[in-house]
Amino acid sequence: LETVYSRDALKSDIAGTTITPFYGNDGSLTGSAGCNHYFASYNMTGTLLSVSSVGSTKMYCTSPGVMQQESTFLASLNRAAAFTITGNRLSLAEANGTTLLSFTKDA
Repeated sequence: LETVYSRDALKSDIAGTTITPFYGNDGSLTGSAGCNHYFASYNMTGTLLSVSSVGSTKMYCTSPGVMQQESTFLASLNRAAAFTITGNRLSLAEANGTTLLSFTKDA
């Protein structure tokens, strides 16, 4: 999956970074946050989603904006309460329905 959007000014991946989610069947969520690898637990019931225990490795990236992008992404992921899948797009939303993140599947 590629391309991340967030209402917190994260419009797309900064050049040279990739943000990815990998949902495991065991309730684990892992991926790249653009600089560091992250990990979390998730639970899905219908279209409801809860994400907890979000953590990441602690490398520091010096490219402008990368650490802010990562911080915004992880905070948004932590607020996710629902998901939808439409075509090749996975969207995560807050409990009030506001879209936090959208991922488009690579071709």
